[in-house]
Amino acid sequence: LLPSIPYQSSVQAVINWDVLWRDELLKQISGFTLLGLGLSISLISIRKRVKRFSLGRYFSWRWIHVLAGLLIVTILIAHTGMRLGSNLNLYLMLSMTVLIFSGGIAGLLTGLQHRLPRSYTNTIKELSMWTHILLLWPLPVMLGFHVFKSYWF
Repeated sequence: LLPSIPYQSSVQAVINWDVLWRDELLKQISGFTLLGLGLSISLISIRKRVKRFSLGRYFSWRWIHVLAGLLIVTILIAHTGMRLGSNLNLYLMLSMTVLIFSGGIAGLLTGLQHRLPRSYTNTIKELSMWTHILLLWPLPVMLGFHVFKSYWF
């Protein structure tokens, strides 16, 4: 929803921030960091559904999920420069954007559900939570093709 971060217009800049988008090694590091965080953030689903996996309180896992989500947003901005890309990258970025947005709404409504009318929060929270969950399913396939494309070309 925000404009992309521009490339530097001069080579004499003090801090070369656009090296994040020009250096292949840094792109790989940020990309695989996103992948690792994405896999680790999904552990909350295992914690919620598998009774044998009961490490810690579920409330703590929610906070870890929120903090890891914020870290993912930060690294995603560093990885892309807030550029949507084209073709597969566009679909991947749009999917990630709606996934993050719907997860943020679900988390916000979960945190505020005791202050807002129940009918209002339940409907919107369920819709945003299901959107968040359903957008997770195509993500591994799109990420697989994204990584394949990055190394093939």
